[in-house]
Amino acid sequence: MTYISPEEEENEKYRQFKKDINDVEGFTNKIEELAFTEISNIFPDILTVSEEEYLLTINNGLKIQLSDIYTDDIFSDKTLIKLIDNKMADVRKRYLKHYQIVKDSWDNYQKLIKERKDLTENYLSNYRKHCEKSDDYAYHSCGKRNCSKFLIVKYYRRTNMPKYVLCLDCKKVYITKFISCHCNSCNEDYYSSLLERNEDKNLLLATWKNYHCEQIINDRMKCILCHYNLYLNMQTGMLECINNSCKFTSKQENILWTCSVDKADFKSKAKVYNPLEVELARKIINQILIIKHRAHPNRLGCNCKLNIFFTEFLHKKDCNGVLYYGEYNNKIIIVCGKCKAVNFYERFIWTCPKCGAQATGKFCQECGEKKPEPQGTWTCPKCGAKVTGKFCPECGTKKPEEEAGWTCECGTVNTGKFCANCGKPRPTAHKIKCDKCGWEPKDPNNVPKFCPECGDPINDLDKK
Repeated sequence: MTYISPEEEENEKYRQFKKDINDVEGFTNKIEELAFTEISNIFPDILTVSEEEYLLTINNGLKIQLSDIYTDDIFSDKTLIKLIDNKMADVRKRYLKHYQIVKDSWDNYQKLIKERKDLTENYLSNYRKHCEKSDDYAYHSCGKRNCSKFLIVKYYRRTNMPKYVLCLDCKKVYITKFISCHCNSCNEDYYSSLLERNEDKNLLLATWKNYHCEQIINDRMKCILCHYNLYLNMQTGMLECINNSCKFTSKQENILWTCSVDKADFKSKAKVYNPLEVELARKIINQILIIKHRAHPNRLGCNCKLNIFFTEFLHKKDCNGVLYYGEYNNKIIIVCGKCKAVNFYERFIWTCPKCGAQATGKFCQECGEKKPEPQGTWTCPKCGAKVTGKFCPECGTKKPEEEAGWTCECGTVNTGKFCANCGKPRPTAHKIKCDKCGWEPKDPNNVPKFCPECGDPINDLDKK
């Protein structure tokens, strides 16, 4: 399988556009979906940018997405121009409504501050926390702890539940279903949401903080006895099963889990399971499949003479789906257009369509050399993870003690049985026993110059 030429590909995209836009209702829905992505990106800045900049950003972003899907030539089509204009008119109407609500709330907050009113009840507290040590109030990811609390600026009329929240420092605004927060305890940014009425804020679904094999999305923890969902108690830090016939409880570090990928055992602390992470990942994956940036490895895992940039690689032999790439959590991910398989670029296994050989992305894009491990990297003897600290973050195993070195006659310090510079074998330590008093050193490789018992010099007469 090889790519068609760039010219033919552009023509094919334009023909596809003409086919798609004939279904006006379907194409309108597509524009609605693409515009929603742009609105979601710019909405937090509704209070800090002008109306012109707000609408222009959405309009330009929408056109860029359409251009990525099809081609730049589509913007001469009158039907498309009309659909975009209609959508932008609707966006402007919504903008004016939301802006006025947020602006009035901000002005009212400034007034209450001057009157020195107690605003504690106006801060967001009923939110999905990151871990059991998260703050009582939600903090924005802009990072200023003392002034980045969220102020509730709008409630739903029927339920009296918060609808919008506003950062008191940077003035970014979020819908309460999708809030960019910061956990001061873990020093991590994450997405949070308002808890539902029936949710207990002190008992939330749990997932792994450090899974054995790095996952795109972590699933919920299951009870090791009854396989019901496990919950993280936000007050005690314990993992609890709420199944009445089980009631299993445990400290986070006491459970030995089995990795679903390579079946290795590991331990991990827990954090709150966040369905928003799943939703966000799905949206990004759908976006990757819409834009369709084709992916390729940095090198071949075989000797086939193929042009990497003009070859469609597979991720497994029994699936011929085209592979696309995008970004998730500041990392490149690969998505199969047919079976929707997803993985990080550096972990993705590419299959040569000609011979079936496989390779990963852990190679230099320029020269093909394998990427070096970070300095001080060691392999955990228990779980096999590549680690740089004193303890393995996956299973907690301590770094093995390094073997004491020895100095060769040539001056090179070595740890093995032979000198790395001249090849001479490591000298065998002689047994030392003082010929005067019979004293013997505990370490034959660390012998003093004089006997600590009688003061007699240690020389060849003491070697046995």
